[in-house]
Amino acid sequence: MANVKEGIGQSIFGAILGFAITYGVIYWINKRKSITPEQKAKIQQEKTQKLKQKQQLKQEKAQVKLELQKAKLKEKELEVQRKTLKREERKKAKAESVKVKEYATPPSQPVQSQPSLVCPHCGSTNIQPLGQHKKGFSVGKAVGGTILTGGVGALAGFAGKKTKQTDFVCMNCGKQFKR
Repeated sequence: MANVKEGIGQSIFGAILGFAITYGVIYWINKRKSITPEQKAKIQQEKTQKLKQKQQLKQEKAQVKLELQKAKLKEKELEVQRKTLKREERKKAKAESVKVKEYATPPSQPVQSQPSLVCPHCGSTNIQPLGQHKKGFSVGKAVGGTILTGGVGALAGFAGKKTKQTDFVCMNCGKQFKR
């Protein structure tokens, strides 16, 4: 009995569904027939207008995308130009510094340090050292030599005493001096 009830329920449902679909199709056909030619033209015009707007939006998007790509390309070109200019400026600065150095110290004239010794008589720097300066006669050595050895020890005073000074001779004028 349950199967019979299910079968009847399904057939009733199927009938209602079929009736609803048929009614919908008939309503749609009648609705289409009731549209006037002006309304059809208006609907068609609205559809074409919407299509044109969609196409225009697509074109605008493509245009904006193209402009962005151009801007990025232009930006990259400017960056390359900036880097090139910086390199050229560095090269120019380096070349100028080399020129300044060349003018400041010509290669034919070597840089000489200021001589510390100058002849007090003629001002020449052509000076040669003679050696460690020694004092002539030392009274203390003569007295000590006399006490130890007698009269001959007095000659020990002539054995010079070394000092911190050095004797120099000027090769231009021949004068000797101490420093």
